[in-house]
Amino acid sequence: MKKVSSEVGDTILSVYWLGAILLMGFAFTLCAFTACTSSAPKPKKDKWEVVEIPAFENYPARVSLNLDAEPDSTGSVMQEKTPSLHIDCDDGRTTFWVSAGEKNMGGDSSDLDHTMWIQLDDQPVFFEDGWYQFKRGGAVNAPGPIRFSQRVAGAKLLTLKYTSYSQVVLRFDVRGLNTHLTKVAETCGWKIGVPTGAPPLAQIRKVFLDSYSGEEEKERTAEEWRQKVQSHTCLQPIAKLKDADAILHLDTFDTVLTSKDGETLWSKQMGYLEYKPLNHAVGCPATSTPSK
Repeated sequence: MKKVSSEVGDTILSVYWLGAILLMGFAFTLCAFTACTSSAPKPKKDKWEVVEIPAFENYPARVSLNLDAEPDSTGSVMQEKTPSLHIDCDDGRTTFWVSAGEKNMGGDSSDLDHTMWIQLDDQPVFFEDGWYQFKRGGAVNAPGPIRFSQRVAGAKLLTLKYTSYSQVVLRFDVRGLNTHLTKVAETCGWKIGVPTGAPPLAQIRKVFLDSYSGEEEKERTAEEWRQKVQSHTCLQPIAKLKDADAILHLDTFDTVLTSKDGETLWSKQMGYLEYKPLNHAVGCPATSTPSK
C-alpha cells in the first residue's frame, strides 16, 4: 500500500514539475513578443500631418505639411478655428504660411505686409519684414519659404507674433520637420542645404518663364516668349517649375531672375529684346547667342 502511495506521489510530483516547466516556457515565449524585450519606450510620434497627392495626367504631384498650433497660443479676437502652420509644394511652388484661424469679416480687402516676431526654441528673437497677407484674416505667407522652412527644421518650438484684428501669438511644436521637409524639397525640385534654392548665376541654364501682367504682355503667348528667350540667350525655357534652376520674369522694360524662393538673383531695366546684359550675367558664351 505504501509502495502504491509512493508511486502516486512521484507521478503527481512529475506532473507538477512538467507543468511548471511548460508554464515557464510559455512565459518566456510571451515575453519575446512583448515589451519585456526592451525597457526603452517607443519614441513619440511628431504632430505633423503629411498629405501626399501623386501626379495625375497633367497635374503635378503635391505635398502638404500641416500642423496645429499649441493650446497655449493666443489667437485673434476673431478666431473661429484652431490656428495652423502649412508648408506646401503645389505646381512646383513652395509656400510656408500660417493661419490664425480667423473669421473673415469682410470690409477690409487690402493686402497687408507684416513684420513678424520670430523665435526658435530659446534662441534670440529676430524680426523679418515682408510676411504677406492677401487680406486681413487670411493666410500670412513667409517671404522666403524655402529658406525659412530650412531654418525652422531642427528646432523644437517655433513662436510667431504679429497683429491682425488683434495681436496673435502662435506656438508650434515643429519636431520632425527635418524628416518631412525632404518630401517637399523632392517634389518641388530644390535641395536641402541650399538656402536660395538656386545654383550660382553662371550655372543657371533651365528657366521657368513668368511674364508680368501688363496689357502688352497679355497679347504675347507663352510660346512667343519661349522662342525669344531660346533665340537670344543660352537659357533653356522649360514647362515645369520643379525642373527649373530659376525663374525668369519678363517685362517690356524689366527683366528679373529670381530663385524659386523669390530671392532676386539679378535684375535690370531694359527692353525685352536687350538680352546682352542677361547673357553676360549668366555667362552665356558670346558665340552661342545673337549680338543683340
